Amino acid sequence: LQTARDAARGRLLTLGAGLFALSALVYTARNFSLSREGQVTDRYTKAIEQLGSEKLDVRIGGIYALERVARDSARDHPAVMEVLAAFIREHSRDQQPSAGPGTERPAHVTRPDMQAAITVIGRRDSKRDRERINLIGANLTGADLAGAKLAAANLADANLTGADLAGADLAGAYLARANLAGADLTSAKLAGVVLTGADLAGAYLAGVVLTGANLADANLTSANLAWANLAGANLAGANLASANLAVANLTGAYLAGADLTSANLAGAMWPHHLTPPPGWERAHGGRTLQRVGENPDATAQPEA
Repeated sequence: LQTARDAARGRLLTLGAGLFALSALVYTARNFSLSREGQVTDRYTKAIEQLGSEKLDVRIGGIYALERVARDSARDHPAVMEVLAAFIREHSRDQQPSAGPGTERPAHVTRPDMQAAITVIGRRDSKRDRERINLIGANLTGADLAGAKLAAANLADANLTGADLAGADLAGAYLARANLAGADLTSAKLAGVVLTGADLAGAYLAGVVLTGANLADANLTSANLAWANLAGANLAGANLASANLAVANLTGAYLAGADLTSANLAGAMWPHHLTPPPGWERAHGGRTLQRVGENPDATAQPEA
């Protein structure tokens, strides 16, 4: 009996020691978590202060500090992206500071701090987003957005003149009335994008996928849309004068009121229910267009 009692006391002491050790571990982990959260908060606060600095290099440092916070803390990621988007919206149209005494920064070049902010947004972990990126009215003239993750972003009224959007993901983005004149959209993902009233004059859109895109009243004068997939796109009222639409897929596209004056439609797949524009006729069994009187066996070789 005494042996049994001693064994029971030993087990109780072992259990007590285990519970004490577990409590200490939980306490330590909780303190570590609170300490880490406090460090993240301190870093976030300091980065925000840097963002408001008058010195360019300090602002850029604050932007990359915020990126580090977003990477280290999934909880703070949405807030960081909202802050950076607000920074771009509020300051991208500010007057460009001079690059040095007696010099002015070219109007077509994006400010370094704006470029840093949009770069961070463009390479973020989009799976952590809670809301769409809001860049309404932002001035991103000449910005480098190649490969940027901007799916579903709100870029209404944004100025993207001459921007490099090659390979960017803009699927489902809202670009109503945006200025994309001269922008490079090579291999960009534009399925379902809203471009109503957008200015895409001279834009490079060769081979892009614009299936189901809304381009109503968009300015596509002299735009390069060779080999582009515009199946089911809304091009009502769009200005496509002098645009290159060679070998483009226009199957199911809505073209009511579209201006196709001097547009190149060689080899383009034309909607079966629409009459070809003046100067063009169906070829190859009615699937594609050719100029009136042209050799139907001629193969269009448009400039990409």
